[in-house]
Amino acid sequence: MSLWQIVLLALLQGVTEFLPISSSAHLILVPAWLGWEDQGIAFDVAVHLGSLIAVIAFSRREIAAILGEWRTWLLHRAAPGPSARLGLMIVLATLPIGMLGLLLHDTVEASFREPWLIAVAGALFAVLMVWADRRPQYDTRLREIGFKQALWIGCGQALALIPGASRSGVTITAARALGMAPRAPAPAPRPAPARPRPPPPRGPGRGPPRAPRPPACPSCWRYRSSWRPPGWRL
Repeated sequence: MSLWQIVLLALLQGVTEFLPISSSAHLILVPAWLGWEDQGIAFDVAVHLGSLIAVIAFSRREIAAILGEWRTWLLHRAAPGPSARLGLMIVLATLPIGMLGLLLHDTVEASFREPWLIAVAGALFAVLMVWADRRPQYDTRLREIGFKQALWIGCGQALALIPGASRSGVTITAARALGMAPRAPAPAPRPAPARPRPPPPRGPGRGPPRAPRPPACPSCWRYRSSWRPPGWRL
């Protein structure tokens, strides 16, 4: 592979990784469409490493909270907090795909990289995602799920070993099928209220008061021209 092919595939994987579309499928379909040689599963795993680093950097506070509560739980025998429990569920949900990946490594690399299988899997999981999103929900939040639900979500994620089934897509589908509510978006910032303009200064700081205007006398121009303000002296 040339350098520009590596850069193109790495950018493609980075863009599609965080969308509910299969980045692994795009890494197979694009070279097949352009007539390139299949880069193999080792290259796919290598470019996914960049996405893993990005996820760790984005979730560093949550990861630090999980590790901190694990330390308190294991060393000081304290009751596990919500972050420690969330970390245990993440580990439990990762076990199915890890075990199947080790058992089916050769099969995945030899038989699951066919374009027709990717097309069928993509269409099938798109239908499942729409079905799961439209079924009745129970508004279950992430920190409210149990270990049984976490294991089912992990089993759904194991289907992502098939190129065409997005990891994020099947995880969202499994969670929605179990009744989890989507995460509420952050509220849009409200504009600050306009401050009322202060009234103009009054008194000595504004300057000397203006002299009163002469009385209107349209029929007597002499009186108008000879009028002087009160207290005026030559």
